[in-house]
Amino acid sequence: MKYKDFRNFKIERNCTKKYNRYRSYLPYLGEDFKHRCAYCNMHDETITENYRVDHFIPQTVLINTDREGLICDYNNLMYCCPKCNSTKSSQYKGNIHDGSYNNELFYNPVEVDYNQIFYRNEYGGISSEDPKGKDMIVNLKLFSPIYHFSFLIEEITEVLEKLNQKIESTTDIYEKEKYNEAYRRLVSFLLKIRGLFNSSYYNNSIKRNNGQ
Repeated sequence: MKYKDFRNFKIERNCTKKYNRYRSYLPYLGEDFKHRCAYCNMHDETITENYRVDHFIPQTVLINTDREGLICDYNNLMYCCPKCNSTKSSQYKGNIHDGSYNNELFYNPVEVDYNQIFYRNEYGGISSEDPKGKDMIVNLKLFSPIYHFSFLIEEITEVLEKLNQKIESTTDIYEKEKYNEAYRRLVSFLLKIRGLFNSSYYNNSIKRNNGQ
């Protein structure tokens, strides 16, 4: 059952600069992707690991081909969390010589509205009714509990911000105390979820070969 859209923004590329090193594009990718992973939509403030530059058509596929220039082509680069970058790695299917930016195993998150492919279910997990979308969930391991927890962290944080606004705006002492109590309880719950997230996320190794 659908609970919420997968993301609430459209990815737009705005960088007009040209670099010889793909990692130089990282700050611009962060801006264009709203500091969220192209694939799982997790915000980069959720973790302490630095986000990576992912190659939609993997650079391992491009090396020593007539399309090696795509390694530093901004249109082939994605803003990516370490988990998705490591899991996606060199997965590729397609004709490398067809002149496109396509990777048949994955929907291009810039060209395709992921809200038409994925959604958040009632448990906060990432779901899809689309055959290729289902395959992506498996190929990127988007079924992992870390994506449930990261989504729940964002949802709770949003509610806390609203509660804080209520606390600051109300003048009724009794009502203010009720909001404060709700705030304290929710903070306690958030800390538990954050602990579960950290345990699940950081206890699993992340490959350091940035930029597949």
